Amino acid sequence: MCLCNCPFIYKKLVYLHALTGFLEMIFGIVRLAIFFTPTSANTNTRKPYSQKYVAAFIIDWISSIVPTLVGLFVALLILVFLFKLCAFCINSYNRKQGRQNQDINTSGVLRKLIRSKGVRRFLIADCNCPCYKARPKLRFQIRFSLLVAFFILRIVSIGLYASSVDGDGGTLAVLCAISLIFLFNTLWLDLYRYCVWWHYSPSGDTRCHLRSKQHERYLPYHMVGEYRDPRTLGDRPCTDKPCHKRKLDHIAVFHSNDFQPQDRWRDIPKPPYQAVSNEKKFLCWKSDEIDNQPHYIGFHTTDPESAISIAHSQFRPGKNGWLGPGVYFARSIEGTIGKAK
Repeated sequence: MCLCNCPFIYKKLVYLHALTGFLEMIFGIVRLAIFFTPTSANTNTRKPYSQKYVAAFIIDWISSIVPTLVGLFVALLILVFLFKLCAFCINSYNRKQGRQNQDINTSGVLRKLIRSKGVRRFLIADCNCPCYKARPKLRFQIRFSLLVAFFILRIVSIGLYASSVDGDGGTLAVLCAISLIFLFNTLWLDLYRYCVWWHYSPSGDTRCHLRSKQHERYLPYHMVGEYRDPRTLGDRPCTDKPCHKRKLDHIAVFHSNDFQPQDRWRDIPKPPYQAVSNEKKFLCWKSDEIDNQPHYIGFHTTDPESAISIAHSQFRPGKNGWLGPGVYFARSIEGTIGKAK
């Protein structure tokens, strides 16, 4: 079974991120305690704070923004819990005094704080800008760049800790090296979420290893233009007239249901035909260029079972370029309504 078909892991991503951030926060608290301890743990003497030692700590703290935010959130939860405890004691005292109308209402405060999606995204430094709704690849690229930057800063801090003359530098270097595990885990969770979004697999297709080589990907319906808000900045349809982009993701997301479908095949400028080159391309798993002719994305409406069957077929077209009798391709999803199925 494909990992992307496992809803349990996807639904628990928030808790896995929270657990990772909490464990990294624990390591951060230990590093803070060691750094601000005035005496060295090895020699039991007052330790000097060299410039290299301080620089390593600053870089380490910058690379630990997420556990810092998690730590602040945990502190906020503790304050809210103490507030609820004080409110409970005050309410109990007021009830004993017969003052029932002076109760402090704290029901749902802690629950709303934990369930808030905005707070969750803030804790793991994950923006939910509208421009990401139809661009999960862009979200993953930004998150990946952020984590790589944190990883590089953490490596630099490890080197500075290890080369400092302070007695606790070696201990902090080891703790920093162990904390890299949490960065790798966060990167894996982001990679998994990207695979679920961009390499989506419907629940009815569990034989992902048997799909045709011509099959590129499934696209979930909530990523196409039907569920996009044209009034939101970054979530608006493509306004290029005419649009010369021929990528599958752009056509499916921005020109499937909008007022401006892609141009007809005859209206697209085409360069002179060139023969296919047999030369192997470096670091190219699957070349997008079959020849030098532009690609054209056609839309066909059918039932889910037939769509899965097509994904497992060899896409052998008929003499007229069709996949089979009655198969009709249009330049938008709306163009397939009322046509042959």
